[in-house]
Amino acid sequence: MGEIFGRIFSEPDRYEHVFKSSNTWQIGLLFIGITAFLYLLSQKIGVLVTGKTMGQNWNLLYYGIGATATISGCRNTGTFIKNNPVVQFNYTFEAYGKNRVEGDDKKVIEKDQSPQETEQLEIMYLPNDPSISRITENLESMEFNRFLNIKFMVVVFIFSAVFIFSFYQTVFNV
Repeated sequence: MGEIFGRIFSEPDRYEHVFKSSNTWQIGLLFIGITAFLYLLSQKIGVLVTGKTMGQNWNLLYYGIGATATISGCRNTGTFIKNNPVVQFNYTFEAYGKNRVEGDDKKVIEKDQSPQETEQLEIMYLPNDPSISRITENLESMEFNRFLNIKFMVVVFIFSAVFIFSFYQTVFNV
């Protein structure tokens, strides 16, 4: 990198013209666009694990109270994971045996299973904030989140490598 910056700073007018006529900036914009698209897609389908949701999951695992929730509604999200549909369940449960609380969470079901067959779900909620609840099955299995993280990192690595290679070709006229 030092050699590249040395060349650029020694002849800034020449390299300004070189960069204007190269595809390097287009590859960078493509990289940013695809990364933003993947981030928004992951967020939309509900598999993006942020610091806040990861913290909530740990709190639910260690401090959560188990309950049985009654399903009040469900809808197919249109997303498939390993050829199985992702369904969003709306449910209600009793916190502390008296307060009725509503919640929702997504779950991957088998493709031959109907979501209407499910009447109850095992959930966990936080005792100090019952509005934070998750299906217990989702708390136990983080395999898909790890898979998604690795896949996202591979995509970022590939695009970064392509961008750096393009930048190298532009500077050294290869």
